[in-house]
Amino acid sequence: MTKTKENAGSKEGRTRDKSLDAVKGFAIVLVMLGHCIVKNDMVDPVKDPYVYDVIKAIEMPLFIMISGYLAGLSKRKASLKEAAYTIRKRAVSYLVPFFVWLFLSNLLSGQFAPFQALKDVLFHLDWGLWFLMTLFLITVLVLLAECFPKTWQSAVFLLTAYILFFLQSRTGNTFLSPHLTVRYMPYYLAGFLVSRYILPLKNNENKWILLLTGKKVLWGLWGISLLGFAWLIVRYDMVTVHSTKELLCQMTASLLGSYLSFFGIYRFYEARKVPEDFAKNVQLSEPPFLAQVGLYTLEIYVLHFRFVRMLGFYKRGYSLYSWKGIGVVLASFLVMSVLTWLIIVLVKKVPFLDFLLFGKSRPRR
Repeated sequence: MTKTKENAGSKEGRTRDKSLDAVKGFAIVLVMLGHCIVKNDMVDPVKDPYVYDVIKAIEMPLFIMISGYLAGLSKRKASLKEAAYTIRKRAVSYLVPFFVWLFLSNLLSGQFAPFQALKDVLFHLDWGLWFLMTLFLITVLVLLAECFPKTWQSAVFLLTAYILFFLQSRTGNTFLSPHLTVRYMPYYLAGFLVSRYILPLKNNENKWILLLTGKKVLWGLWGISLLGFAWLIVRYDMVTVHSTKELLCQMTASLLGSYLSFFGIYRFYEARKVPEDFAKNVQLSEPPFLAQVGLYTLEIYVLHFRFVRMLGFYKRGYSLYSWKGIGVVLASFLVMSVLTWLIIVLVKKVPFLDFLLFGKSRPRR
């Protein structure tokens, strides 16, 4: 495993893990394709029982898993004071764009009612940028859990919090949409478990972990996961939930699909890297396209879907399984991508807007 921005030594010695950026880039491309299908009214379980189901099963769970993995690479917080400092930083990164875009969307809707919009979104996060708020809630829980001195105490805290969110969702209370935390927290913890606990044991050459994380074992698990994922996609609907059994099947499919994507893409790009000793003597080329896209996932997430319907194809009833339908998706994707890129470039030139719209605060020089 190469050094990452989060787990390297000093600031000067830190390097980005381009393979991890590529996984993030793949996830946001899936999100964009998914919105091209949804917002052009092409989600049809009869005519398209598989393509959108695959996208739906992987896109956001993979993002959450990556976030957990990155969190596990960071230094463990030894006290509530350290945890509170990190929580404040995450609040800026996640909540500033969440609330700013809520205000802007309401302002541009023509029916300006910010307090009503705030109330609506807080009780229905999926009416807004739900990913940011849900990720913030999960991050806070994990940061608080790590303040306990014993690992089992942290596990009990997280399990208790998870049960409480589940019970809240069952009561019908939708404040902060607890069903989203219930749905996505396991993926975060899966990524966190690997980077926080398994990787250190592997680096310390624990014989059992080395055995279980050997190349043949992991690729064998990847193959089994592919078969399981394909079976669940064919057998169950990944878009709607009618029972607890279907929810568990969807979550299992998402866990398998996220592992397939994370491990497969990471290993593919890692294998293409120039060896470190050789890299010191040559000028490296630009990072892969997906890795470059992965640097701007939050920016793309908050912007892209606003431009999907600009061509007006959603009114024409195209099917995804047709040449016209495929053309609509590709045209929507192209227009959306170009406009999103232009706005990101322009906003990045104004630090104050970069902070408000994307939650990116630049360090003082």
